[in-house]
Amino acid sequence: MNRVIKFRMYDEENDILAPTSCIIDLHYPIMQYTGLVDKNGKEIYEGDIFAAFYEMIFKDGVLVNECGYNIYQVIYANGMFCTDESDDLPIGLWIKEDVAACEVIGNIYQNLELLDN
Repeated sequence: MNRVIKFRMYDEENDILAPTSCIIDLHYPIMQYTGLVDKNGKEIYEGDIFAAFYEMIFKDGVLVNECGYNIYQVIYANGMFCTDESDDLPIGLWIKEDVAACEVIGNIYQNLELLDN
């Protein structure tokens, strides 16, 4: 099984995300790549914030066409990348089912206000 293992770090002084090198400043937060990409091909890392878009259409069961999105933070808990520590479903399972509905919109270091929605 081939799996890409990558990390990036948040450089608070320069307000940038940067790939890690052999020399890592442990004062900077380190984020691991999940192995997943969003609908635009952008890599998804721990600490990213993404929007999961949905469209619900019922007919006989009523509702009929509700569109919207939910905002999630990628965390690593219980041995998997998920959106909540109590989550029992890794994000990889549901993102791979409908990657077209997932878009990285920021990260917790530069866009924490996105989680206030």
